[in-house]
Amino acid sequence: MRLIRDLNPESQKMLERIYRASKHHQVRERAKCILLSFQGTTIEELSGIFGVTRKTIYNWLTAWEDRKLIGFYNRRGRGRKPKLTEAQGQQVIDWVKEEPKSLKKIQIKIVEEGKLTVSKDTIKRLIKKINMRWKRVRRGVAKTPDEWELEVKLPILEELKKQEKRGEIEIGYLDEMGGDSKPCIPDAWQEEKTTIKLPPIEGKRLNILGIMKRDNQLFYETQVGTVTSEIVINFLDKYCQNIQKKTVIIIDQASIHTSEAFMEKLEEWEKKNLKIFWLPTYSPHLNLIEILWRFLKFDILAAVKRTAIPKPHDLGFCFFPEGFFAPALTDLLCSGLMVALQTDTASPAAKIFLLALISRSWCVPQIGQSHSRTFNGIFSAICPQLLHRLELGNHLSISM
Repeated sequence: MRLIRDLNPESQKMLERIYRASKHHQVRERAKCILLSFQGTTIEELSGIFGVTRKTIYNWLTAWEDRKLIGFYNRRGRGRKPKLTEAQGQQVIDWVKEEPKSLKKIQIKIVEEGKLTVSKDTIKRLIKKINMRWKRVRRGVAKTPDEWELEVKLPILEELKKQEKRGEIEIGYLDEMGGDSKPCIPDAWQEEKTTIKLPPIEGKRLNILGIMKRDNQLFYETQVGTVTSEIVINFLDKYCQNIQKKTVIIIDQASIHTSEAFMEKLEEWEKKNLKIFWLPTYSPHLNLIEILWRFLKFDILAAVKRTAIPKPHDLGFCFFPEGFFAPALTDLLCSGLMVALQTDTASPAAKIFLLALISRSWCVPQIGQSHSRTFNGIFSAICPQLLHRLELGNHLSISM
């Protein structure tokens, strides 16, 4: 009768730890098999316990006697051999990086270069080993920020955040977002020889200027038409009226933020406890309000567009359809907006904003006039899903 007879106390303790803690099922099984064999369990009994043949049990015991712990792991070479060598696999990975949108082209290259025929699944398994995933391509900035500017401004930005945590200053992130009434041209299922046509819609571009604080307060203003330096200056002048302590406004280096007229106001704003900090060029990920705009465009507006609520024309507002926003997010967020609209906790400004969203549009009280309100924690009180995703930063380099 074949048994494991020579097993010292240290080896027994090691096998017990492996059996309880190893993340590999086969290793745990084989460690337990050795322990049971040492305790006198026969080959037939072990075969029944583990559901394998007598030959397999013999192989486990022999592997332990010959190679000890290493014998618990399978040697290389089991199973079907790969079609591609390591060098060929690396070449395929390089081709995928050059042509990331079409694996069919990669198949053709493999046939032409290596005289091999492989399936798309084989290529997918290969590239997944280096953690490549199929996901949507995103638009990026045209250029990269200058190294010297990052080295100088990033430490300053971190110091400003620390000063805000200590209560010495307040930080606001300023940016503009806009959209027109022209719908996007989506793909759709259509009958043969027929075409779905979208009606032409004319309308001025609607822009929103906003200053968002890190405690989720939002001071915003809507504007029909082009946003100029004068409009931004007037917006900041209004914001200065509500300043309680020294405030730093973080903005990008757009032309309307660096014009001569804008620069002439810096000294006046500093006397009112407002300073301007320009982010490095081509660094939208450092502007917190950019994340808010992105959620409004691609998540919230797309989600509320699926609701069946009629447009509240009787409120006396002018609505601008936002057909260019892409669909995204879940119905849960949409229902969250609905609940917020029906509760008394939402401020009048919040209800105006939410009604505009649910009506599948933005709203302006009167064409040609701006409308501003301070959102006292509206996103933390009304839209916890949005707040949660903002706190996570959605894989951007933003720490709240």
